[in-house]
Amino acid sequence: MRHGPHRPALLCPLAVALVALAASGASADEPAALPDALPPLDDSVAGETPPIQVFAEARMRAALDAAREHTRDDSAAAVGLAGRAGVITQLDFGRLAVGFGEAGALGMPGADVTLVTRPPLPLLQRAELVLEAPLFGLPAELALGRGPVVIGDGRLLGDEPFDLYGRSFDGARALVRGDIVQVGLGAWWLGGVGDALDVVGAFDGALAVGDAVHLDSWLIVERAGVGGLVLPTLGARVQGGLSAFEGRAAADLQSALAATTLENSGLAGRLSLGGRATLDEGALGVPLPQAFADVDAEVVAGEVVAGRVLRAPAPTLHGTRGALDLLAPDNTWKAALSLGLVEERLTSTLTGLLVGVVDRAGPLVDPRGVAVVARRQGGAGVAIIELDLELRAQLSADLALGLTWGVAAPGPALVGELPAQRVLVELCAESNPW
Repeated sequence: MRHGPHRPALLCPLAVALVALAASGASADEPAALPDALPPLDDSVAGETPPIQVFAEARMRAALDAAREHTRDDSAAAVGLAGRAGVITQLDFGRLAVGFGEAGALGMPGADVTLVTRPPLPLLQRAELVLEAPLFGLPAELALGRGPVVIGDGRLLGDEPFDLYGRSFDGARALVRGDIVQVGLGAWWLGGVGDALDVVGAFDGALAVGDAVHLDSWLIVERAGVGGLVLPTLGARVQGGLSAFEGRAAADLQSALAATTLENSGLAGRLSLGGRATLDEGALGVPLPQAFADVDAEVVAGEVVAGRVLRAPAPTLHGTRGALDLLAPDNTWKAALSLGLVEERLTSTLTGLLVGVVDRAGPLVDPRGVAVVARRQGGAGVAIIELDLELRAQLSADLALGLTWGVAAPGPALVGELPAQRVLVELCAESNPW
C-alpha cells in the first residue's frame, strides 16, 4: 500500500517507549509519581522585571508633499531614518536608563526640523537615574538627568513621536503614586543661558474615580528667555466612559507676563471637547470588525503677544490640525469626524475636518511658528477642508507599518485653489518600551 512504508517510522518510537518502561520495572497501571516540588518559575513567567532590559527602536519614514501653499503646483519628497538603543538596569534603590540615538532625513527642505532645540551631546538621548523610596507610605521616585517628559495630554510639554530625532529634556522630576492618585513636580532646562535662559517647571496630578473616570491637572510655568516672557499655564483634562461611549474634555488658560515686571500682557486659552462610540460584534451578536465613530472639536484663542496667542514650551503637534500639519493650534479652531474599523491587527481610520481662523487680526502660523504665506489679507473663517485616511498594521509584536494619505482644499481664509496633499509611509520596529 501507499502508506505502508511510513508505518515503521511511526511505530518505532512507541516500541522504544514500551521497551524502556519494561526495563525500568514500572507497570502500565501505576502512573509515575509527581515530584515533591515544582521548579521555580522563570522571571519572565513570574512577571518579575529582569535586572537588565535592552530597548531598541528603528524607524523609516517616507513622505511626499504636494502644493502645500495652494498656489504652486510643486511637490517634494523626503526619506528619514532614525534609530536608538540602550539599557535599563534595575538597582537596589531604583533603576538607571542609558540610551543613544541618531536620525537624519534626505529630500525636502525642513524635513528634519525639530520644534525644540536639541540638547548638548544630542547623541545621548537618555541618561536617567531614578531613585525609588516610599514617601508617606506611598511609592515615590525621583528621576534625575536626561529623558522623555509628558505632562497631561502632552499638548504643552510632550515627547512628539513624529519628531525623528526623539525628544529629551535635562532636569529632575519627583513622582508620588497611590492607588487612585498621582502627584508630580519637575523642572527642565530647554536651552540658553543668562538673559536667553529657557526653563520650564510643572506641577501635575492625576486622579482615577473608579474605572470609568480619569482626571488630570497641571500647572506649567515657562521662562522663555528669547521673548522675555514668563508663561504660567493652568490646565485640566477629564476622560470618562459608559458602556460603548467615551467622552473627553480638556482646557488650558495661559497668562503672558513680562519677565522683568511680571505684568500681564495678555490671556489665551484652549478648549477641547470630544467623544467616541464603539460598536463590536458583542453588540450585534454577529462576527463583524470593531467599528468606531469619533468627534473632536477644539478652539485656541486669546490676546496676541509678540506675534502668538497660546505658547507651548515643547508641544506635541502632529495631527492636531490634520495629518498635513498645515496650521498650528494657535488662533485656530477645528471640527473633525472620524470613522474607523479595527480588525485583528489592522486599524483603518477616515477623518474629515474643518480648520478655521478665529480672529482676523490674530496670527496664522504653521507648526514651526512660520507665518502662513497663503493667508488672505485679513482672512478669517474656514482655512482648510481636509480629508485624511490612515491605515496601521501591527505586523508582529515588535513591528508596525503605517500609511497616511491626506488632501486639503483651501477655504475662504486662504488664497489659491490647488489642493495640498501628503503621503506618509512609516515602518517602526521596537523592542521593549523606550
